[in-house]
Amino acid sequence: MQKNIVTLTNARVIRMQTGEVPRPANLSPSRDWPPRWAQEWKLLTRMELYAFLAIYVCRAICKVDETYIWEQGKLTSMPAVGRVMPRNRYQSIKAALCLQ
Repeated sequence: MQKNIVTLTNARVIRMQTGEVPRPANLSPSRDWPPRWAQEWKLLTRMELYAFLAIYVCRAICKVDETYIWEQGKLTSMPAVGRVMPRNRYQSIKAALCLQ
């Protein structure tokens, strides 16, 4: 199952990069398409998927807003999370994740 998620997610981003996924009609003309995270996509690996899921579950269990996890000096910050995966990569995977 994890292999399929990784394969489908990477394929979805590649389709966005090549223009096979059309620009959403409700997207402002001033917004980039594909989005910057898709333009800069590094292929997802199984290990990254596991790290993403671990952070996602930890966030849900601890009931911590995602914006505060990577903030330094905040009471809700989780420094270990930043060592596992940078915030931008986490958000990119979250935006690209394909569970079909």
